[in-house]
Amino acid sequence: MKRSIVVAVTATLTAFALAFPVSTAATACPTSVTSAVLQAHPGATIGSCTRVEEKGQTQFEVKIAAKDGKRVELDVTPEGKILVTEEAVAVSEVPPAVTKAFAAKYGSAKPTRAVSETAADGTVTYELAFVVGGKKKEATFASDGNFLEEE
Repeated sequence: MKRSIVVAVTATLTAFALAFPVSTAATACPTSVTSAVLQAHPGATIGSCTRVEEKGQTQFEVKIAAKDGKRVELDVTPEGKILVTEEAVAVSEVPPAVTKAFAAKYGSAKPTRAVSETAADGTVTYELAFVVGGKKKEATFASDGNFLEEE
């Protein structure tokens, strides 16, 4: 009798796991982080979840494949608050104010990659990667073209 109960329970759990697949990356995240990410991006698949320290605060860097196939990175607090959502965009999609400010600051340098960063309050900034003097750099601009920082 005990054996048939174990078999039944195992079969039920296996069926549940197959019906609701969870990546091992998702299980590395606290439930609050996973829930927040999947609520913000229904149908997404979590590719990785890494615990990081940012300015003395613990957060999780979660990389997902959105339902539409786009790759997105989110910074999420352990409580599940999404702080920043980063998404690669075509350089041609960067607002004209940003490209104009970039050209004014960096002259003939050309952006090689662009990332849109949306903060929790809805503020959008753009990080542009480029090469100048043989060195790889990144510059961040507000959507109105205001220069914010260089890395």
